[in-house]
Amino acid sequence: MARHIRHYDNIPSNWEPVLERLKRFEALTQQIDKAKKEQGTDSTEILKTFYTQHDGLMSDTCARLQRAPTYCDEATLDTAFVEAVWLALEHYPALVHHPEIENLDTAGSKIFTLFAPDAPAVSDEREKLKIRLQRAFNLDSEMVDRLTRDLSVRTSPLRHRHQIMRSLETRFNLVSDNPKLDAETLQLFQSLYPGAPFETGEVKLVKTSSALYFCLPTEPRENLQEPSPPIDDAREESQTSQRPKTYYEKFLRKIWEVEPFAHFPVFGTFDAEDLDLTLRQEIAADTNLSLELVTSTLTRMIGVLPLPELDKYLIHDTWGHQWQESLLDFEEPYTALTLFKRPLSLTETASVLGEQTSFADTFVKTETGAIALDSEKLQQFIDAELYERAIIAFTPILAEMLADVVEYKFLELYPEQAHLLPSSSLLKAFPSKLDLTLVDLRTCFVHASEVFQNWVDSASTQQQLHKEICEKLDIPDETTKHKELSQVLRTAVELCKAQLHAFYQPEWSWETVKMGEDSALKLNAFSFAALNFLRIHTALIQTYEDLSQ
Repeated sequence: MARHIRHYDNIPSNWEPVLERLKRFEALTQQIDKAKKEQGTDSTEILKTFYTQHDGLMSDTCARLQRAPTYCDEATLDTAFVEAVWLALEHYPALVHHPEIENLDTAGSKIFTLFAPDAPAVSDEREKLKIRLQRAFNLDSEMVDRLTRDLSVRTSPLRHRHQIMRSLETRFNLVSDNPKLDAETLQLFQSLYPGAPFETGEVKLVKTSSALYFCLPTEPRENLQEPSPPIDDAREESQTSQRPKTYYEKFLRKIWEVEPFAHFPVFGTFDAEDLDLTLRQEIAADTNLSLELVTSTLTRMIGVLPLPELDKYLIHDTWGHQWQESLLDFEEPYTALTLFKRPLSLTETASVLGEQTSFADTFVKTETGAIALDSEKLQQFIDAELYERAIIAFTPILAEMLADVVEYKFLELYPEQAHLLPSSSLLKAFPSKLDLTLVDLRTCFVHASEVFQNWVDSASTQQQLHKEICEKLDIPDETTKHKELSQVLRTAVELCKAQLHAFYQPEWSWETVKMGEDSALKLNAFSFAALNFLRIHTALIQTYEDLSQ
């Protein structure tokens, strides 16, 4: 890869027809979406063309992938496969099922109990599969022990969830034979959301071994009254059911707010930092976990779902997303995404392919005392920082693709339940949804470049950087020096603006370049990412087709 990673110039030229077709595919998706919004518009012919384009994309991509070199060595692929199978056999089922924790569903899901993980339920059968895996990949006892240790560390978040769930189950008597289960559920919910305006029986619960989903109504009760005189603070907790309709509606609006990144794999706004300290300390004592760990884990294991649409989300979120945090480390890039809105600071550094770059190094003071901009270093920093941020920003796309595969598996087994799992994708019949991926990809590029776009647009960010540079370079507080620095910063902003426009816009762009005797394609970052996600999409579909034969 070139030192400047703003474009990719080693793509064989035979991929150009695929890029053209992929670009048309996205345009068709947008046309169909527009037609849906315009009542009376017939999109039948466009849909036919859309599916023809998709079939062509699959065919063209498969043909090229078969001839494409593999840049990952076989040993790495073998290790990844063994780890994946081991996780599927040993840990994935424990997302929901645990011998010491009872599953509960007072919400009445029609499909949740139908989902079964691929791993055999009988322990002896799982052990036989592991033995076959060891033989197939020549794993000796030392390698198996190391694998077991490594995965035990990686899956510790799941064990922490189990410990916390046992504590909650005991403290709030969350078991099916509890005659006061509805009341206990409400008590727990109001512990998490003080002042919640619900009555016993309104808050339903789905409890697995590692997650709690509170299932709530989406509309106020019919018998709620309009505003009445204010309730005295001292009586507030005991009179939640007497609160007026406006308060109820306000509470529901607040609770349905989405936090897309900070609390993954749940997407609500609940933050256990706000939970009663005494309760958290009691859970920490029950589990022998630190207060900090209890707090962070609770934040990620408690979600809310709309009761009327419960089944639309339950399998997707539980079997599709929970493992991405409990068995892998998806929560780390999701957490990093929450920091993308912070304005650019002189302390920012980035590293790509082992080379470190620093934003601070782009502004220098010469021997004569003049303030100068190192344009090459600024370009390198922008490239490296955007490269790092783009990789992080792609995490939600991968998370959704994997969750969609889980949902697809269920619908293949239970096609009669498809009406309970509606999808906005035109590719619902496939395990991967390329149309939605391309929509998400544009959003990802907006997130990745947000910090630089803010620098270009925000006067306050520019002023703060001016101040930081003055401190770093020890620039005297003189009008002429401030003017000199302002001019340097304006030049830097214009360079940043030009680089964003030329290479990092979420738009299709490529050109043919000479590579010795041959020609190749030079792609901008968006086109390259779209092509890679097309390859993943194709590989997922092809794998399912191969396995089904």
